[in-house]
Amino acid sequence: MEILITALVAGNFVGALCASIIAYYQTEYGLDKYKKNSAETPSDRSSVCIDEELSAVDVAKYIIRYLHSKELYVNIITLGSLLYFVQAQYAVGGRSCFKEKIIAGCLSAEVQEVRDYFCGFGFMEIMPIGEKVRAPITPDERMVLVDLILEKIIEHGLDDLSELIRCQKPWREARKTAEHVITVKSLRDYFFN
Repeated sequence: MEILITALVAGNFVGALCASIIAYYQTEYGLDKYKKNSAETPSDRSSVCIDEELSAVDVAKYIIRYLHSKELYVNIITLGSLLYFVQAQYAVGGRSCFKEKIIAGCLSAEVQEVRDYFCGFGFMEIMPIGEKVRAPITPDERMVLVDLILEKIIEHGLDDLSELIRCQKPWREARKTAEHVITVKSLRDYFFN
């Protein structure tokens, strides 16, 4: 809890987010379960544990439904930012939430497959596709950590996520490369250390 308070005082939102989620896992499950595979420092995406059942589009749909259930709304920029923070939190635990690449776009982090899937919404609010807007969310144990991340982000607000990402080293370093890919390793190195 001291880490969380220090991070909040220092204005480090993501540090506070990571610290609070790790504290939760220490309390509920024990840190070893959360940090599965974290003793190894992954050198690339192939050495990170990926749940092959999840795609970035699946996670994005879940995020949209979750936020709509809380009467909160998201556009494509905010959705890309949320996917970045979800992937970052999984990376801290030595895992990957989804297999698609995160790109350091001009405005924020983005996942091309998610942008393509929701392209019809432009920069407008994204509505859940093929489901009732206020449909209850079915519990999914794969999304427990996503729920925790979203709850913490909602506490701090969704407004400045893209600005926060543009200030962080993984985004800045990826913008210097030809492909602009933000790797799971760069997220882990930045948020874990």
